[in-house]
Amino acid sequence: MHNVFLAVFASAAVLALLTLIFRTFRKSRRARRHRKYIRKSVELVKMFRSWGTGAEARIFGYLRKVNPMVFEELVLTCLENAGVVVKRNRRYTGDGGVDGIFYLDDVCWLVQAKRYSSAINPAHVRAFVKKCNGRPGMFIHTGRTGSKSYSYLEQNVVLVSGNRLITFILGSPLEVLRR
Repeated sequence: MHNVFLAVFASAAVLALLTLIFRTFRKSRRARRHRKYIRKSVELVKMFRSWGTGAEARIFGYLRKVNPMVFEELVLTCLENAGVVVKRNRRYTGDGGVDGIFYLDDVCWLVQAKRYSSAINPAHVRAFVKKCNGRPGMFIHTGRTGSKSYSYLEQNVVLVSGNRLITFILGSPLEVLRR
């Protein structure tokens, strides 16, 4: 009986230790991936800015192919480069939620960054406007914007795409927030 108890206790201890090791490894792997995407976004901003004006189509084509999480980080990196306080999410959820926040003149702005290869889904705009719930927000994307998407916008949400997106990336991110 004593040996059975020790065997069960030892098995439980080993299982608990393995679970702890796995969770630690998983979290660190997630953190490494997040840092990698942030580094990649910094590299992309430098590369795009080195291309300068006249390379708008090239930049846009590149953006439509980049990893969606890297695009999210690129948006937040551009805001940081403008001297804005940015709060990045600790992990990527893929749930269509807020991708980050930034503070401008002590006002908290919500950010949604979407990397599309074609037209945007108007339901994404509607969901983000609803999530903002009257707070300022920036919906920034690489797709084409149809009239239905514009119909869902409210005064507090700024839509950034096309030439405004290029202006945002090439060094004037706060300028695009002015309507």
